[in-house]
Amino acid sequence: MGTQVRLTAEFVKDLPIDGKDRIIFDDLVKGFGIRTTKSGSKIFIAQRRVAGKGLRVTIGRFPDISVLKARDEARKLLLDMSQGSDPRREIRSEEPEATPPLSFADAVERWLNLHVRTKLKPLTIRDYEKISDALKERFTGRSLESISKADALELHAAMSATKRRANYYLTTLSTICAFNDHSGITAGIKRYRETQRERIMSPQELERVFVAIQKAEGDQKISVWIAGALRFAILTGARPAEITAIEWTHLDHDRQRVVLPDSKANRQRILYTNLAAWTVMTAMPRFGKFVFAGRDKNKPMARLTNSWGDVRKLAGLDDVRLYDARHTFASEAALAGHNLPMIGALLGHTVAATTQRYVHLTDAPASKASQDVGDRMAAAMAGAVEKQGATPIRKQATTSPSKPRKVRNV
Repeated sequence: MGTQVRLTAEFVKDLPIDGKDRIIFDDLVKGFGIRTTKSGSKIFIAQRRVAGKGLRVTIGRFPDISVLKARDEARKLLLDMSQGSDPRREIRSEEPEATPPLSFADAVERWLNLHVRTKLKPLTIRDYEKISDALKERFTGRSLESISKADALELHAAMSATKRRANYYLTTLSTICAFNDHSGITAGIKRYRETQRERIMSPQELERVFVAIQKAEGDQKISVWIAGALRFAILTGARPAEITAIEWTHLDHDRQRVVLPDSKANRQRILYTNLAAWTVMTAMPRFGKFVFAGRDKNKPMARLTNSWGDVRKLAGLDDVRLYDARHTFASEAALAGHNLPMIGALLGHTVAATTQRYVHLTDAPASKASQDVGDRMAAAMAGAVEKQGATPIRKQATTSPSKPRKVRNV
């Protein structure tokens, strides 16, 4: 009949989930057992032979039903079966057989298979799969319906050291549950406040970065393709995932730009390259279809951010992320006087609000523009005054609060 042990709540809770379907029987009540499924569910069963045929009846899922209650139910079912009756037929004759509750692990896989893996991009899929594994491990053996707001609160609190990630996990949990018609478990839970991090490199720091890239390449700590990709990131403000996806067929040589057929925004993305960036890109040695080649031919480069860690350490800029090169590019564009729609086009933003974070950087050019227009208007106004003989507008004298204005007696 298989492995037999004394089934207890502690034993069942600690049963490993290893992707295999197996049954462990109780040594106290013969025919009573716990079945672990590939997806991580733990289901109590009652099993014996009736009229020469094996008969198995599902009792319920752990922990929705306790070991003691499941054992008592198994005794009744096994007694009925020993007398030749089929409990499954009796259940059907009384009412339709209840569908076993969906396990949380099965709900996660359903979301991954029907939404994530079919509609999202590889990097996003990998990130969601990593989060899903962590959530399935946390809620091992739980049914979807048993996941409550208290569980969501405990998850969020346990990740308080990484606030942004904690908010991301909470949103993902909510999305999984809502996708499977179990909504509202995160309603009213206040997210951690996330500080918008914008580290913009100064011209001196940019110089140190370029020197560090050259040194790392010369010392063979990074490949020529990684060095080129990092330079391209700084010179264009492109996303790392966009850079590593560039194929030689994506280059538009007539206009000196890159046309990616797909992007983060699920649409065509044009990378506008300046002369320096175009030179860096076209100077790459050819190794497969990708411009910035990886270790294996015709396979994209692995995470570019890992190599950035070596470069920023050489440059003495441990607090600068590779994504900060994108912020730096945007700030330089803003300080050069380019408007927000133009900056959004360069960065590939589809939502204007995303570019609004750089609005404070356009203050200086905007102030200068306002002054230029004001000077022209003032000149026109002065000319009109002279022609019409009107009294020019004079600056109003200020009155000192310590010296009250004298009032003429009438």
